[in-house]
Amino acid sequence: MGLPPHEAVITLGTPTNFGTFVPNLVTALFDSFDIDRQIPPELQKLDLIFVSVPEIEGSRAAWQPIIAGHELGHLLQALRPISLGSPLKLDKPLLSKTTDPLPASTPTGFSRARAIEQIAARWLKELICDAYAVHQYGAAGVAALSDFLSFVSPVSFAGDTHPPRALRTRLMLKWLGTTADSAQVEIASMVEGLDSDDGLYDWAQLLCKAFESVAEQVWLAVGVWRGTQAYQDRGRQQIVEQLSDLIASGIPGAERIDVEGSVLDVESADVINASWLCFARRKGSSVNRLALKALDTLDFLIKWQAAGGGASETAHSHVYETGPGALSARDLEYRLGATDKSRLTVTPLLPNAIGSASVDLRIGNRFIVFQRANSSGFDALDTNLDPRSIQTSIEKSWGDTFYLHPGQLVLAATLEYIVMPNDLTAQVITRSSYGRLGLLSATAVQVHPNFAGCLTLELVNLGDMPMALTPGERVAQLLLFTMSSPVEDQLEVKYTYPTGPEFSKIRHDEESEVLRRLRKEFGE
Repeated sequence: MGLPPHEAVITLGTPTNFGTFVPNLVTALFDSFDIDRQIPPELQKLDLIFVSVPEIEGSRAAWQPIIAGHELGHLLQALRPISLGSPLKLDKPLLSKTTDPLPASTPTGFSRARAIEQIAARWLKELICDAYAVHQYGAAGVAALSDFLSFVSPVSFAGDTHPPRALRTRLMLKWLGTTADSAQVEIASMVEGLDSDDGLYDWAQLLCKAFESVAEQVWLAVGVWRGTQAYQDRGRQQIVEQLSDLIASGIPGAERIDVEGSVLDVESADVINASWLCFARRKGSSVNRLALKALDTLDFLIKWQAAGGGASETAHSHVYETGPGALSARDLEYRLGATDKSRLTVTPLLPNAIGSASVDLRIGNRFIVFQRANSSGFDALDTNLDPRSIQTSIEKSWGDTFYLHPGQLVLAATLEYIVMPNDLTAQVITRSSYGRLGLLSATAVQVHPNFAGCLTLELVNLGDMPMALTPGERVAQLLLFTMSSPVEDQLEVKYTYPTGPEFSKIRHDEESEVLRRLRKEFGE
């Protein structure tokens, strides 16, 4: 955004909780103190931004334009105020004549026209942030904001600080404009006709008309303010279409897309638009989960390449037929480049990942660790007990370190997302370089045909000292084998499209009920 660095303070709250506090947070937190004498100088100089987000995991990917677009737009406005080409024209005498009540939170002590002017100023800030979200994310920005607003309230209403949903949706669709490609139009069609101004008070309808008249000025000002081309003007349709097809088929996107012979890098906004295109077409399973994995992989690759790591590789097709048995490097390259149902997918595929007869696997940044519990033990057949009572999930930033202590078992997952064809099976083993240091990939070694997801790694430190693990390290290998015959039907699986380590679902085993009855009969 071209802004000085800020420290972000993030809080999770209720489903309706989206907000950004951009004034000096230190002053706000310690306003009762003598700042100059009691607050350490290093704290006084720290620039903080307070961002409030709802704790709704299922919408984390789809609603990203709200956080990275709309909410950060408030920070941009605070540090680099925006101005329109001409001021908002309000008919003050007409506003004074309106008799409908103003929002209860409207400050008192002002004339009616002046109070409505202040409401208009706050509305303008919100609409500028809406325009910024559309500028950065195109139709995904429109869909995300409209979806959230409809989630918050089933009707469109005019508030003291926020304009009605109907106005915001209309303006965002207008800003999307005639330059939107067919994919953008398809996404935007989800919100067309969502609301009307029926039922709004007279003063609110007057404000809506005033903002309609300056919509183009707001959009042009945001474009100059940001200094970059709007997303929908950059010709990303083919990238979004291909990413949407991948997500709908159970693959978390790609890092690069071939567009008419040119290989183009995928951006986070492409992934978000692809996920919304899946929603518009009602296709795909676990769309948000797969989109989050795609975003996480892009985040890793950006940091990886900035630190000097090589770019991920693109598999190319080979005219070669594989034989039975373990797959060699040439077999693996053929499978990775195949375009039919024999294709093997490994994403991201970083340089030197393919060995003479294996594919190296890296650990991701999420872990499930054991924690001490009050219970005397854990009974896998007890339906009242859940693995979450003895385990907890943690997430590390890329570049951070996870320490695995002697004798400790931790569930990790591969950075790579794997999609197996129906005629291959695989085994996961620890890389010998790490095995000699005491690291063991314990039990989850078999990968079945048709599997799609990140592989869970059950890591144990058999050494005598804590072992530092950095997300992205190559700790394991995948050995693949051709089966004697393919598996034609997709077997029912307990772990669907996993993108990180998952808690045990042992209670879902079909024989669990039989074992419980046996146990009961024995006790009787």
